Amino acid sequence: MMATISRSYSGFLREVTSIKYLLMSTHVLALLVLFGLLAPASAQNMDDPTALKMGQTGANTFVGMLSDSTCGPRHKMMDKSAEECARACQRAGAKYVLVAGEKVYGLSGRSNDLAYLAGQKVKVTGSAQGGVISVTAVAPIR
Repeated sequence: MMATISRSYSGFLREVTSIKYLLMSTHVLALLVLFGLLAPASAQNMDDPTALKMGQTGANTFVGMLSDSTCGPRHKMMDKSAEECARACQRAGAKYVLVAGEKVYGLSGRSNDLAYLAGQKVKVTGSAQGGVISVTAVAPIR
């Protein structure tokens, strides 16, 4: 009788231990997922408050979406991606523009670089006169 009780008690202890292990593993996994999701946000340069801000971020630096003058912020070709739409409109005579929030800047110069980055979020360096930026450099923002 005593042997049966001790065997069932040891089986119970094994079950409780395995449940505790399972719960602890689940908590560890949840923490890893949480930190994994938060890591990309903390990897951004938080010291620079203008790092991802749209618009003019410096004297000669602008951040926004590279689009075309026909579509602006809303692409009209619903069956195409933003890149394909901007390139198609540019081939049809539209000019490349930088959409930075509510403001739309015309772009001149570096047409090959602009065509390559059409439809993407970019950082443009150049001098602005009126609503047109004379582009000296353009780079994608990830």
